[in-house]
Amino acid sequence: MDIHKNARLTPLGRARLVKLVLGGQTPQAVSEAVGVCPRTVRKWVERYGKEGLAGLQDRSSRAPTR
Repeated sequence: MDIHKNARLTPLGRARLVKLVLGGQTPQAVSEAVGVCPRTVRKWVERYGKEGLAGLQDRSSRAPTR
């Protein structure tokens, strides 16, 4: 999958922010450091918790076809 041209984070950047939060930094501090909102940081941390590194990969935003 191609990375969206306006995407702030790549899977590697998402892994980096998750590591920062798991290392003790707050989502607010990490969000300011990487230029995204705290909600986005929490979303990636939650996905990592549920799915591991696979949860940090890009996903299609296209609705599934029937």
